[in-house]
Amino acid sequence: MNKIFPFSLALLIVPTILFLSSNISLADSAADKKLLFQKAQATFNQAQMLRGNERRLAMLKAASQFEALVKEHDIKNGYLLYNIGNAYFEAGEEGKAILNYKRAERLVPGFSDLRSNLNSVRQILNTPEAQKTWWGDIVKSVFFWHYMFDYSTRRSASAIVFVLFWFCLSLMVLYKFGILKALTVLLAVATIALGGSYLKSSFELNVETAGVVIKQQTMVRKGPGTSYEPMYSQPISEGTEFRLLEVQGEWWRIKLDNDDEVWIKAIEAELI
Repeated sequence: MNKIFPFSLALLIVPTILFLSSNISLADSAADKKLLFQKAQATFNQAQMLRGNERRLAMLKAASQFEALVKEHDIKNGYLLYNIGNAYFEAGEEGKAILNYKRAERLVPGFSDLRSNLNSVRQILNTPEAQKTWWGDIVKSVFFWHYMFDYSTRRSASAIVFVLFWFCLSLMVLYKFGILKALTVLLAVATIALGGSYLKSSFELNVETAGVVIKQQTMVRKGPGTSYEPMYSQPISEGTEFRLLEVQGEWWRIKLDNDDEVWIKAIEAELI
């Protein structure tokens, strides 16, 4: 018994140490995130009291601090991206503002302040939103949960209802209660609805290749190189949205809202 005890104790201590160290790491990470956010928010608040170039530089600093929080901790938070968009907007970087507003929109599609600010920047740049279709409002009304809840909430909710659905389905094998059958059907519908909403957002985040021009004036060309003729007589402005079709070295073939396919330098744009 005495020989077994030290080994048993070791089996208990090792997982305990790992668990505690993991919790400490998580606590430290949360503290780091909170500190970075507070610094960025303080910079943004101070910038609002400044004027002219000082305000612009301070807003750019706030934007970089918010971006560091996203990149260093791989945070997918629509409201944080919204803050980045606001900082760039205030700094006069409208292209980057639209870029981050669009990134935020994928995570919080129903956030009204985001939609308002995005439209304001588009009006400044004279790049209006694509014309609304007659069925757009119907879709938003029918699939209201997609626009009501953020990405993380829909992800968690879809996982919960999926587990509950299979739990109720398993119970139906043993019990033939009518209410259990009705509950299972409701959970199946909820699983499809929430799961579909989550998959849509996941597709937009991980698969879809949309982007935004961030350079103030970008000359688009008919081929991947400066030797090709310009597509238009005038460059396109920052904030122009597009779909990425092809990559050739440092050049992108993109599709604009008017369905024209043109080439731009990759450095002049970023993907959402």
